[in-house]
Amino acid sequence: MRIKANTCVVMATGGYDHNPQMILENQAVPVYVSNAAMTNTGDGQIMGAKVGAVWGNMDTNWGLPCFYGGSPEYTGELVYDFLTNDWGYYRGSAGAIVVNRQGRRFGDESSAYGVFNRAFGQYDTDILDYTNIPAFFICDDEYVSTMTLPGQAAVGDPLPDYFVQADTLQELAGKLGIDPEGLVDEVASFNEGAAVGADPTFHRGEKECNVVISAWRTAGRDLPNPVLAPLATPPFYGAVYVPGTCGTNGGLVTDENACVLTAAHEPIPGLLAVGNCSAGIFGGQYPGAGATLGAGGIMGYIGVRNALGAL
Repeated sequence: MRIKANTCVVMATGGYDHNPQMILENQAVPVYVSNAAMTNTGDGQIMGAKVGAVWGNMDTNWGLPCFYGGSPEYTGELVYDFLTNDWGYYRGSAGAIVVNRQGRRFGDESSAYGVFNRAFGQYDTDILDYTNIPAFFICDDEYVSTMTLPGQAAVGDPLPDYFVQADTLQELAGKLGIDPEGLVDEVASFNEGAAVGADPTFHRGEKECNVVISAWRTAGRDLPNPVLAPLATPPFYGAVYVPGTCGTNGGLVTDENACVLTAAHEPIPGLLAVGNCSAGIFGGQYPGAGATLGAGGIMGYIGVRNALGAL
């Protein structure tokens, strides 16, 4: 089917989450899961490039940590899933931590999902690999007995198959591929601070903007810090935890009126782009929930007004 546009075209075709080749060629840090529409395959970016448009922000995404079944192999083909997404409710709740293969925490688990997702990107110059990929979500039975995990409609429902259970932290580490001594030491250190509501390493619970994400889940417990509690009650539970996305953030570079630009920063006549097929107006940052919707809505309004000659 061919449609002729007499005046201009406003492209709003979304990101490139489900184009494995573009993911491998452009994303700076591996991503494994996306809840973006399966039709987000970079069509707008590719079509724009064919007429002289340039791309920007192609190495960034709207980050969203996710649980993962099995050992992640990076192929660029993202798992399409909603249930494994962690907007902060799970890792930021009291009684849970996220660690790497050495058993070490690497960030404030209560921080916003886009912020925590960036912590996966640390590169180890010794092993020539990402230190924090894969990571692992760890919690104890107190957590499981009082709060839900992904796929559970209510406490006590069966856990997803990708969760493993063990009577000791050493056994859990062995099942997940974590250094046992590192995990035991890290949990002991974490528990010491959590018992008095303190996290001297990453200051979890000290920022109000982080506390509100998950503190409501422990409203009935008497805790000195609503997002901290020791992991002390066996059995212990764990799952693979990886960087994901709710959309890629790169595409056609535009000006303030949504006009698509060439490499010389000149507008391409009659071509506009908005949303995730354009280079994100926040650069590589994710200022907060709704940023992608807000930017898409605002630039869409501006773009349409431009197309109608109202600007």
